[in-house]
Amino acid sequence: MALLESWRVMATATELFSTEDITEANRLLSTAPPMEILKWSVERFGRRLTMATAFGPEGCILIHMLAEIGADTRIFNLDTGYQFPETLALRDRIAERYGIEVEMVRPDTTVAEYEALNGGPVYNRDSDRCCAERKLGPLRRAIEGYDAWISAIRADQSAHRAK
Repeated sequence: MALLESWRVMATATELFSTEDITEANRLLSTAPPMEILKWSVERFGRRLTMATAFGPEGCILIHMLAEIGADTRIFNLDTGYQFPETLALRDRIAERYGIEVEMVRPDTTVAEYEALNGGPVYNRDSDRCCAERKLGPLRRAIEGYDAWISAIRADQSAHRAK
C-alpha cells in the first residue's frame, strides 16, 4: 500500500487537483498495476467516483476488480436505445454474479420519439450528431457531481486517451 500512503499527503477528495497533484498522481500511477490504480481511485475519490461501461471485455474486468475490492462505486451504461439484447442480458448476469446493478443512463427521448422527430434513424446519416444527442448529453448528466470517472478505454486504444 505504499502507493496509497504516498498519495495521502496530497489533496483530499473534496479539494481540486493542482498541477503538482496531477504530475505526482501520474508519476505514482503510470506503472502501477490496474488493481492498485483502482484501489487508489476508490480511496482517493470514494463516493465521488463513478464508472462508465459499455460491457466490453475491459469494462467487465474492471467491474470484477471493483467487486473484489468491495467498492460501492456507481457504475452506469449509456443506453442509447440501440443496444443488442445480448448486451442487456450481460448487464443482468453482472448483477447476478457480483450484486452490482449497472445504472442505465438514457437520453431524454426514446428511440421511437427520436426517430419520429428526425425522420428516421440519425446514426446512419449523421453519426456525430446522433452520438452527441444519444451519448454525450446523457454522459454529461451522468458524471455531474462526480470528481472522477473510470472508463474502460485503455491508453493504447486512443491517441487522445494516451495523454
